[in-house]
Amino acid sequence: MNKNLYIFAAILTTIVFLFGVFLGIEINVQQSEVLKEEFKEIDMMIKSANLNEILYDLNIRNETCNLSSRIVEKLANDSYATGIKVEKFEESKKIDIPTYKNLKKEYTLMQTQHYIFTRKLKERCSFDYSIILYFYNSKCNKCNDQGMILTDLKRKYVNDLMVFSFDADLDLSTIDAFKKIYNIEEFPTLIINEKKYGFMTNIEIEEIL
Repeated sequence: MNKNLYIFAAILTTIVFLFGVFLGIEINVQQSEVLKEEFKEIDMMIKSANLNEILYDLNIRNETCNLSSRIVEKLANDSYATGIKVEKFEESKKIDIPTYKNLKKEYTLMQTQHYIFTRKLKERCSFDYSIILYFYNSKCNKCNDQGMILTDLKRKYVNDLMVFSFDADLDLSTIDAFKKIYNIEEFPTLIINEKKYGFMTNIEIEEIL
């Protein structure tokens, strides 16, 4: 009787475990689908921004700058919010989903497009917001602290500060290009208005914005 009870308990434990794994898969798949939809919205905004740049080249300067300013602000806020979801998804996932790395790569490419547009807009329309590129990797001891500092600053300065975060561990030629252009060898690395820095506190960053 006791032997049968042990067998039943073992079977029940296995069922509960498998159900937990299945539930984890379902939750993560649903989260990935939500992220995909948000990526589509951000991608459409980037395409719209690029069309505005073409309009700029047609000498419709004032109208284009005003319109682009509104787009870049919304794009910055939406992209930032989605980035936080991507990071939370990575931290909370119970199992490894093959599509996650692809989602993060896709987000990184959109971030790069957003950065290029934002930088061009700043130069062409004489906007005065600051731009920070933040590079981190999985072996960095201070990267979590640096990320929280940048999050606090973004909340404080909102549209006066554009922050773009990049995972240096991703196997992307875009990441390799960033590393080569800015000679990135240590992490965290901050590129603030095109000047390179290592780990920085809130106060140190605010002093140079």
